[in-house]
Amino acid sequence: MTQFGIDISRWQGTIDWPALAPHIDFCIIKAGGSDDGIYEDSKFRYNQSGVRSFNIPHGYYYFAGGGDPVAEAEHFARLVSPIRPGELVALDYEIDHPDPNSYCMAFLTRLEELLGVLPLLYTNEARCSLFAPTFTRFPLWVASYYFDGTPNHTPNVAPWLSPAIFQYSSMATVPGISENTVDVNICNDFAALAGGSQQEDDDMADHRRLWQDEVQQDQHFDSPHTDIWLIRLDEMSKRHLNQPQLDLLLGDGLKITPATIGPWLSNDVLKDVTDQ
Repeated sequence: MTQFGIDISRWQGTIDWPALAPHIDFCIIKAGGSDDGIYEDSKFRYNQSGVRSFNIPHGYYYFAGGGDPVAEAEHFARLVSPIRPGELVALDYEIDHPDPNSYCMAFLTRLEELLGVLPLLYTNEARCSLFAPTFTRFPLWVASYYFDGTPNHTPNVAPWLSPAIFQYSSMATVPGISENTVDVNICNDFAALAGGSQQEDDDMADHRRLWQDEVQQDQHFDSPHTDIWLIRLDEMSKRHLNQPQLDLLLGDGLKITPATIGPWLSNDVLKDVTDQ
């Protein structure tokens, strides 16, 4: 069944989520970008709270800046972490870059490494031909507008066979958004695109934050939250989260190494975590 969704940013102003929620099947929110310095979208947290409060299937996108792709991907990952099951992520590539293949591949690869989910690539129909066939492993979110503002045309998206999400107009109006028009999209199975994440639940996220704060302040593991978080690390290691993913969950100030975590985990589990 075709699903209808929107993508939003600060340009849509303060959204009336109770009015909007019944009219959409999914929503993709701008988290930030690097096209004007490295920034967080000013409505990101408000919009994230809105989709989560109304249980709207959703994801996040990041506007490419064309600078250091690894640094930009890491900034995006920090903005959306800890990501929840069912939340997808996408790189919004609308810029002119001397080597779009190298830039986008480095960004998408690093983002996948950090978040453990397969990112989408957003671009317009005219730019699809810039990309090598290797990019088809990343689902395509394409913008292609026809004169009547409907999705009743087939965009040429080679080397992809078809888009996973089709943005067919930027001039729509929907209940709950009054400050600007909005991009509208269709998708056959949003949940399938957002599947496969390996993330914390809310309770574990709270324990992680408390434990991280206490450990970084005291520089040791003598914390009331240590035991439960180390059990969680044990669980994550068995699900094969790799070193960059664990680093991201713990924050930049505390890295998983044999010296820091070794006394708390068995040798087998430690090897599983640190040798990914």
